[in-house]
Amino acid sequence: GGHVIYVVNTHILCDPGAADVKLWQSYLLLQTLKQAAVNNMPVLICGDFNSMPDSAVYEYLRRGSVRMDHEDLRVDPCGLLKSLTLRHNFAMATAYETCNGREAQYTNYTEDFKGTLDYIWFSPDVLAVLAISQVDEESQLQQETALPSSTRPSDHVSLVATFMFHDAPMDANDVQHSAHQAVARAH
Repeated sequence: GGHVIYVVNTHILCDPGAADVKLWQSYLLLQTLKQAAVNNMPVLICGDFNSMPDSAVYEYLRRGSVRMDHEDLRVDPCGLLKSLTLRHNFAMATAYETCNGREAQYTNYTEDFKGTLDYIWFSPDVLAVLAISQVDEESQLQQETALPSSTRPSDHVSLVATFMFHDAPMDANDVQHSAHQAVARAH
């Protein structure tokens, strides 16, 4: 039962005033996946999306489209979004929302900003999330003011998730053992 999975890592532009460019980059990412003919393959898209859960980027990835009245669509100085059909047919969910019912409280923790910008998107119709790594408590991150720190070299928190194919023949002990191993490695 060899399964194939398409894994993508991305880093979307870090500019709070460029919501149009971020949405354009996300659109191009999914267009590239579509052209690579991965429509019938499970997908993991991981990375720094530099977009909060209320952003047009998040809505686009999660819902397959963006509401025309979304605040981020008002920002389009270059006209990037005017001619686009902002739709895709990939079923997408995030590992953290799936496991916790909400995204992590923060994945970027600096003196000036604390928020969720990083995600592990996956194909929920084919993959099940078994476990996710827990994000450090704020008290831990504040020991040296914020991130990066002497023990964490990035201003972003590492996200780790363990997945299983829905049709994988594993017994419950194997699933639990694999999930515990993955989460333990993340800490």
